[in-house]
Amino acid sequence: MKKHFLRNYFKNRRRKLSSKRLKKLSKNICKKLADYISKSYPEQSNILIYDPLAGEVDILYLLPLLPQMNFCLPRVLAKKQMEAVPFSQIDQLIPHKFATRTPPKENKAISSNQIQVIILPGLAFQTNGARLGFGGGYYDRYLLENSSEKIGVCFRYQIVIDLKIPMHSHDIFMDRIVFH
Repeated sequence: MKKHFLRNYFKNRRRKLSSKRLKKLSKNICKKLADYISKSYPEQSNILIYDPLAGEVDILYLLPLLPQMNFCLPRVLAKKQMEAVPFSQIDQLIPHKFATRTPPKENKAISSNQIQVIILPGLAFQTNGARLGFGGGYYDRYLLENSSEKIGVCFRYQIVIDLKIPMHSHDIFMDRIVFH
């Protein structure tokens, strides 16, 4: 199965989730994540999350559940690179391309080896850790730079069972998948 076919299929599927259902499932996923992270990592650990696009798990529900942790968002750079930038409040974020928000320019990035956990969105996942992203390779390039735990988050319908997600040599597998 080709990646572009799978991408189109899952992009179309995620449009069908009602906002009420999206919110409920996102909160459940964030509760599972918060429980795991609080038991597995010390206070003040650095966690790279993402600003959710329409139809993605709203990972921002995680912030009040883990006030003892430090959160970062990606900042997209030239040449399809990204960096992790700490932030403390959602209302500080500024609009950025790809319909996401990012911390203001005055917030300085931290090095990738300072991140303990990276929580990634995806269009589809397999239980073996395979991840189907949007195809830009931003996360794959970033993940090559560190040894952080990589956690994919998704809704149950995004777990591929009957099909195999094609993985190339540059694609990075997740260490854990959290879904509901």
